[in-house]
Amino acid sequence: MCVAGRIAAATIVGNRFSIWTGLESECPEEDIIISALAGSEETGDFASFVVSDDDIRETLDTGLFGAHGEQQMGWAHRGYGEFLAANYLHARHIPAATILKAIRHPAGGLIPQLSGVAAWAASLDDAVRAALIAEDPIALLGGDLSGLCDEDKTAILKSLLNAVEKKRVTDSVYMHSEIYAKLKHAGLADELRPFVTDTKLGPPTRRLALLVAEKCKLSELQPELLQVLLDGTNHPQVRSGAIAALKTCGDADVPAQILPFAEDIAKAQDPNDEIKGAALQLLWPDHITADRLFPLLTPTADLFFGAYAHFQMALPESLKDKDLLPSLRWATNAVAGNGRSGNAHARRLADAIMFKVWPIFEHADLTYPFVDNIAARLRNHGPLFLGLDHKEQAAFRQKLLTDDARRRIFLTALCKRALPPIEAYNFHRAEFVLAADLEWLLSLAPKDENDARDIETETLFGLVERAFEMQNADHVEALAAAMERSSLVRARYRQWFEPVRLDSQASKDARRLQAQWRALDDNLPPPVEPDPPKRVRALLADAEAGSWQAWCHLTLILALTPTSRGYGDELDYFIVTTPGWNEADEGIRPRIVAGAERYLSAADTSIDDWLGHRPMTIPFSAIAGLRAILLLKQVSPEGYHRIIEETWRKWAPVIVGLPRHGTEADRSPDIRSILVDAIGHAPEEFVSAVRTIIRLEREDVRKPGTSQIGLPYHILHDLNGCWHNDMLRAAIFEELRDPKNTPAEYASFLDAMLRVGFQPALDHALGLLVTCDASKHDRDYAIVDVLLQREPVRSWRVIQTTMESDDDLAKRIITRVAMHFDFGSPFYRDLGEHDIAALFKLVARLFPPRNEGERATGFVGALDSVGYLRDGLPRHLAGMGTPAAVTVLNELIVDHPQFTHLAYELALAERAMRLATWSPMSPKEVLALADKPTLKLVNTAGDLCDVITEALAKFAGSLHGAQTPVRDLWDRQCSKNVFRPIDENGFSDVVARFLQTELAHAGIFANREVEVSRVPGAPVGRRTDILINAVRRHPGGEAFDSITAVIEAKGCWNGELFTALEAQLVREYMIRLRAQAGVYLVGWFETDNWDPKDGRRKTVPKLSVENVRAKLESQAAALPDGIVVRPVVIECRTPA
Repeated sequence: MCVAGRIAAATIVGNRFSIWTGLESECPEEDIIISALAGSEETGDFASFVVSDDDIRETLDTGLFGAHGEQQMGWAHRGYGEFLAANYLHARHIPAATILKAIRHPAGGLIPQLSGVAAWAASLDDAVRAALIAEDPIALLGGDLSGLCDEDKTAILKSLLNAVEKKRVTDSVYMHSEIYAKLKHAGLADELRPFVTDTKLGPPTRRLALLVAEKCKLSELQPELLQVLLDGTNHPQVRSGAIAALKTCGDADVPAQILPFAEDIAKAQDPNDEIKGAALQLLWPDHITADRLFPLLTPTADLFFGAYAHFQMALPESLKDKDLLPSLRWATNAVAGNGRSGNAHARRLADAIMFKVWPIFEHADLTYPFVDNIAARLRNHGPLFLGLDHKEQAAFRQKLLTDDARRRIFLTALCKRALPPIEAYNFHRAEFVLAADLEWLLSLAPKDENDARDIETETLFGLVERAFEMQNADHVEALAAAMERSSLVRARYRQWFEPVRLDSQASKDARRLQAQWRALDDNLPPPVEPDPPKRVRALLADAEAGSWQAWCHLTLILALTPTSRGYGDELDYFIVTTPGWNEADEGIRPRIVAGAERYLSAADTSIDDWLGHRPMTIPFSAIAGLRAILLLKQVSPEGYHRIIEETWRKWAPVIVGLPRHGTEADRSPDIRSILVDAIGHAPEEFVSAVRTIIRLEREDVRKPGTSQIGLPYHILHDLNGCWHNDMLRAAIFEELRDPKNTPAEYASFLDAMLRVGFQPALDHALGLLVTCDASKHDRDYAIVDVLLQREPVRSWRVIQTTMESDDDLAKRIITRVAMHFDFGSPFYRDLGEHDIAALFKLVARLFPPRNEGERATGFVGALDSVGYLRDGLPRHLAGMGTPAAVTVLNELIVDHPQFTHLAYELALAERAMRLATWSPMSPKEVLALADKPTLKLVNTAGDLCDVITEALAKFAGSLHGAQTPVRDLWDRQCSKNVFRPIDENGFSDVVARFLQTELAHAGIFANREVEVSRVPGAPVGRRTDILINAVRRHPGGEAFDSITAVIEAKGCWNGELFTALEAQLVREYMIRLRAQAGVYLVGWFETDNWDPKDGRRKTVPKLSVENVRAKLESQAAALPDGIVVRPVVIECRTPA
């Protein structure tokens, strides 16, 4: 067990994923090699031994571990490792203070990854437990609570309730509900009573108190629980919690008092049916029957899952056979009334009841109600399943398909109910009726009308016709046999088998139907080309004779088959996918390709007649041109490279202008490559065509009675791959700067240019915003909308200034942005913490929370979207996991007390920060600490200050020891009993030498190396300061995570004694050196034997040492947060 504990401490506290069993040189950084775990001595109530590699391997072969990879072993369950790590540290007598440093984050709070270790450590050590009770009580719930004394249980509960009240708890306190029973102890009811009844406390706090009362079955609280329930001013969730507690705390008279809350409570007092749900949970099944229960199950909000929804979800499991008939009637009414559009919770419950009844529906009282239930579901082509429990649905369908006997019992019952013919199809669609059922169904048919069978023949025949397959010979034979047995079957299906007289009505009906089918065929157009291959050869011959029009026509014929009644998609530019190309032999294809080259040289594009026109009627000659270029690109690279510049100049406008959006061409890399080549070979013509399209669209939109449909200038989105061209970028930038642009037009140009990172466009837009012209609000609004989507970080300063200077514009911008706000990738995701906080302040001021009830369902409007945006800002801060996010959330809480959820977001932020910034001890450091428990852990500036002050206390205590080292601090004068203190430099030197020995060379640190030196850059004659640098090192030797402290030494005569702590130590040294900690060291030399001729003696303050300490400690406490300074006063008496 000790070896397993050693592995646990190294891997859990040392944060290693697994133990590497392969070659050590190939060990991943996140793993640990076996030899690193071996080598130390283990002692205990067994013969001590040195842990070997074989010991480690033997332990890894136990059930505690499992394979995490081919050469990796890890914990079979992390909980094993967490317990063993805590137990090992305890068994090795690691001091509680050191354990707490190991599991705490330097910024405060538990390290989330070590919460399990913390819980078990608290179970084993009183001091650890006391610390965690005070700062993180919820962590204790994961450990062993069985051995706690009543005082600890009281402390845990009060600390937990206070943490919930202050919103300092990030984990759900309700997930531990079963653990709370272990907190029961004498006097618990009296301790909980104030939390239950105090209406000033928040609902979560009171709910937790009520939950503890429920789990601990505190009957003494029944009067208070009833009082809470009956007080309509209490929050519905608090009243609901009171009912839940009464289930275990109430006496036999309680159910009668609860019943009215299930039957009739005003919706205003219980908007989400929380009280009703709790009441039903208390009453069912012992105090209310199913006949009385199910009429009370009315629809509630779909999007809220609370006590009522939970009751409905759990209800089917508790239903007994005697309850199924009322439940089935309710389910049928629910299905018939709402179907798939009904309440989600009700639909789920209705499905669950169907699943519950299916195994026993043949019971006499259930059969026909069950048939009616299924029929109600399927009516009007409804689905069989209405809920969302797909696993249960799949299981039911499997039973339906495999249990023929039960399904046929159902069909037998169905055949005794009148069923319209159309509804038989519904049962076939839902797979209650299968083709395999045909012979069995025919066996149910009565022999004649006098047969006593209780069968609805119309229903039976409707099902037979659903199961019957006309092409199945076995079915035909089975039906013929049934006709021999039953006159009713024969009468029904005789016309299927017997000849029809030509002069009969049946014959007339058949002729009429045949005529209808022929008319349909006759009205279709004839095939375009009965022999496409022949037509292709003829057109090729004409093209080769010099007719470019023939090759154009050829591209249309290639798309045809002999049965084609139209030319298909005219914007399909790919010849190589056409039927004609696929069917062409090796002699035809080269001729088509050669014709493409000639076509590009000779054809007329008619570009001025269609480019940019609205509507745009494109000639086939233009489409054929792109088809020709694409054909050469795909099958004749050499032909493609032979296209000359003049040809590119002719076809570049065509390539630009032909529609591609929404077609296969839009996704084609070959088309994209052709675009790039076109602008490369003919930039002027290409860009001119783009501007022509823009110009004509602008002119068309400005015509009287014409409005813009969709976003302007879609051509800007069809130029992917071309934006590297300077001429194109300059042209579009010129269009953007046109002062006649509408806001929407400017936004389209800006969006296109920002997508390709064109900095001048961003500068131009920001310049317009800076002008802040009130007459241009629509333009500014459009600009900000684009900037927040494309360049929120680089434009934020200007946007922030613009919005803060104009509330009306800011409201419009925020409302617009909120409507396309996305939690997954919000526009502010890359902003800094302070910028996000500023945005929250602005939105909170312009859109304060609405004083209305919780919205559980309904359409999301503009104000709802703004609320989601506003409340998403602190949640995003919480997820950033940075110290700055924690800082700004603290500031927001102070400035916005009305947003009570901010405290919870702060707790989340602190947890995320601890998760993201934890720098774990290395396994080597953990094991060194286990081998030598007296080693110091230094994780924070405070820790380093503690170590330094402890060392200075040791120094002070040694001054007057046997060797009287205090002599080093005094200079004896001529008289035997007259002394003068050495100067401050000398005092500092003596202290530095002691610290060098005590801290740097003594090997007292588990996780750091300490260096003691002078502060660099101090002037000659002013060397009273000492620099302590505590660093951690990577395995390669590189230093990281350095913590620095400066010690400023003063003699008690110094005139700046009471000002230098801040002015010199903090401002001159700590800030300049970025030191996280400081120690203000004062040598207090007694004056009894001090040479009265020494001028320094007169300047010593007339204060006691205690008063000096108190004054300096007061100064240190008044320093800003984050500056850690400890004053130390050492008494230096003259040598004896």
